[in-house]
Amino acid sequence: MQGCNTTAEIVHNLFATLWSENELPSILKLINGKATTQEDAYGLETVLVMLQETEQQGTVEPVPLHIVQSPWERQLECLEDDNLPETIRKPLLQRLIRFQPKELLAYIRRSVSEHRLPLTRWTEWLDEDDWIYLAANLSLSVTEQLRQVTEFMQLNEQTQRLVWSSCLTTGRKEEEWAYNSPEENIRSFVQVVAFVQNTNGTSVEATIRHLTEELHIHEKALPDIDDGAELLFMRNAGLCLLTPWLVRLFGMLGYLDEEKKELKDTASKVRAIFLLQYLVYGEEREHGESELLFNRLLTGLSRHVPLPKRLSLTTEEKQTANSMIEGVKANWSKLKGTSVEGFRRSFIARSGTLEQQEERWLLSVKKKTHDILLESVPWSFRQVRLPWLKKYIQVVWNEKQEFI
Repeated sequence: MQGCNTTAEIVHNLFATLWSENELPSILKLINGKATTQEDAYGLETVLVMLQETEQQGTVEPVPLHIVQSPWERQLECLEDDNLPETIRKPLLQRLIRFQPKELLAYIRRSVSEHRLPLTRWTEWLDEDDWIYLAANLSLSVTEQLRQVTEFMQLNEQTQRLVWSSCLTTGRKEEEWAYNSPEENIRSFVQVVAFVQNTNGTSVEATIRHLTEELHIHEKALPDIDDGAELLFMRNAGLCLLTPWLVRLFGMLGYLDEEKKELKDTASKVRAIFLLQYLVYGEEREHGESELLFNRLLTGLSRHVPLPKRLSLTTEEKQTANSMIEGVKANWSKLKGTSVEGFRRSFIARSGTLEQQEERWLLSVKKKTHDILLESVPWSFRQVRLPWLKKYIQVVWNEKQEFI
C-alpha cells in the first residue's frame, strides 16, 4: 500500500488484499493512515460499510471503483441503474443519507416528478428511519413533532414509509416548515396520512383537533397588518390594477384552500408576496421589508411573520405570472403599442400610500400625466375585495375630484 495517494489507488489495493487473502482485515487503520482528505475518508468508509453488509449476507461482490471516486451527482445517478446489485445500492444509499441528505432528497423528488423512478421504489429502498433522518435535515423540531403524530396515530412501519415519503416528495417542505405554524404542519401531515389510508374528511378534522389537544399545540393568533398600522408608504401601489385576477392566479398555483377563499397556509402567503413583487418588476430581486407592505395586506400575512430578502420562484410560477400580466395588458386596448415592461413601469411600479380607516383601507396613488389613460381601463379596480381580506381597499387614482 506504499505510495498510494488517491482514493482509487487505496481502494484498488485494499480490494486486492481482501480478495487474495479471502478475509476482512481491519481497514480503519488504513483509513487513518492513507486517507489524506475528508473525501478519501468518506470513500473508504463507504467501502467498509459495503464489505460489512456483504460479509453479513455471505456474499462479496466487487464494488465498481467509479462509484466510490465519482462526484455526488454521479453516485446519485448510479442509484437508478437496474444492474446495480442491492448489496452495493443499500450501503451507497446509507452513505448519501449520512453525508448528502439534502442532495439525496432533492434527487428523489426530481426522479419522482420526472417519472424516472416511481416513489414505490424509494419506499422499498428506504425504511421509515431513513425518511425521518432526511426530514430531520430539513427541520429537526418539525420532524420530532410529526414523529409524535405517527406514534399517536399508531401508524405501522409500511404506512410510515408511505406517509413520510409522500410528505417529503410533495410541496416545498423546507420552506413550508420554516414558515408554517405547528398546527398548519400537523394538518398537512395528517392530510397525507388520510390520503394514504383513504380516510374521509370528517375523520381528518377530528384527528387534527385531538392531536393539537394531546400534543398541547395551541395556535397563537398573530396580529394582522390591520392591527396597529395606520399609514403605509409603498412603491408598488399599481398592483391594485391586477387584483381582479389574483384569486385565479393564486388558485392556479395551488396557494388557495379547496374553497378558494383563503390562502391555505403561511408558506403560501410568503410565496404569494414574492410572486406579487415579480409581477411588479418582472424579475427576482432582493426586497426590503418596507417594499412588501402592500403585498402583506393583499395576502393577509401577519406583520409579525419575518420575510427573507429574496425568495426563488419556480419556472411555473414565473411563467404563470408572465402570462397573466400579458393578458391584462392585452385587455387594455389603449396600451396596444406599449410593451409589458412599459406597462409595469408606467402603471404597476407606482408610489402611493395606504391609510387605515374604520371599515376600509384608502389607497392613494401619486398622480402622473399619463394616468388619463386609466379612464379607459375596461375592468373595475376602484374597490379591491378579496375573499380573505377583512377590510376592502378603496382606490383613489386619477380622480376628477377628491374622494370623500
